[in-house]
Amino acid sequence: IQIKPYYPEAYINLSLAYKEKGDLENARETLDQALKIIPNFLYANFVLASLYQSQGKADSAITEYQKVADHRLQEKVVIYDLETLFAKEERTEKSIKANAHYNLGLIYAERGEFNLAQINFLKAIDLNPDFAEAHANLGTLYDGLRRYPEALNQYETAISLDPENPVYHFNLGLVYAKINRLQEASFQFKKALEIDPGFTQAAEMLNLADSLLNTR
Repeated sequence: IQIKPYYPEAYINLSLAYKEKGDLENARETLDQALKIIPNFLYANFVLASLYQSQGKADSAITEYQKVADHRLQEKVVIYDLETLFAKEERTEKSIKANAHYNLGLIYAERGEFNLAQINFLKAIDLNPDFAEAHANLGTLYDGLRRYPEALNQYETAISLDPENPVYHFNLGLVYAKINRLQEASFQFKKALEIDPGFTQAAEMLNLADSLLNTR
């Protein structure tokens, strides 16, 4: 940074190194410095928001994530060549914005602000239709609101994108169980156990579903 103060990766890597050490204050100060030197440093805003989120500073995290979410994709992001910064797929502008909306969705869901959570999960999916975690968490949101058909749809989409995730199968099974579709529930619990044989909750729910099926 002393030799080349406009080099973006240096700030990010230094901040992440501080975070790895548990020195969140220096991690935050590094990103603050980067944002003063490099206007519209989109990924720095995102990492700063994640730092605030890890510290439990939800309001500050929302402010920084919202800066990323509100960024217009057509704008120039920073004043230097973006090739290095956005070389990885997860660093594309759309991906950063999608992750910002996703994390906003998580924060709002935790706060019980379900409408804002839904809006942000949907925006994340709009920017990245293959965002399995966003589909899954939107499914969880709909499940909690007893919007079961929509929950099923989101979990099924998440599974189509990430079929080896046992939690997605387990959660889909729970929704099937709630609407008394026990055979489908049993199938999903079995699938979760095939992927993760140590998934205790899935084993318990499978036994319960099969027991109820046998009593019919």
